[in-house]
Amino acid sequence: MYETDRKRVRADEAGEKALQVLKDYWGGMINEGADTFWELYDPKDPEASPYGGSIVNSYCHAWSCAPFFAVAGEVHNSDSSSPEYMEKIWKIADDLGLNTLLLPVSWELTEPEEGVFDFSIPDALIRQAREWKNA
Repeated sequence: MYETDRKRVRADEAGEKALQVLKDYWGGMINEGADTFWELYDPKDPEASPYGGSIVNSYCHAWSCAPFFAVAGEVHNSDSSSPEYMEKIWKIADDLGLNTLLLPVSWELTEPEEGVFDFSIPDALIRQAREWKNA
């Protein structure tokens, strides 16, 4: 019983230390005005930066605020070359319960002739993805 109590006290102490780290780290960011998880933060020196000045630190790492689990699919190379063909793929992704779909975008379709750019396919795919995500 004594050993169990001693381990419980050590676990409680470790938990308190961990809680204090969270309070100092994330609480420090909140006290500094954060509403997202910052790229870097030193509670002892909030102005610290490996870039030579805190003005270039990223203060908007929203994807780091909470876990995101990608339930992803990936389409074949040529499938994303046709927004019309992709219409049925978005439906399949939805039926499979995916929240992420990886699409290749061929440079040859974006610059079919050197110096001539056509972003209509990537633009259409982005538009479709936004509609799919917001459906």
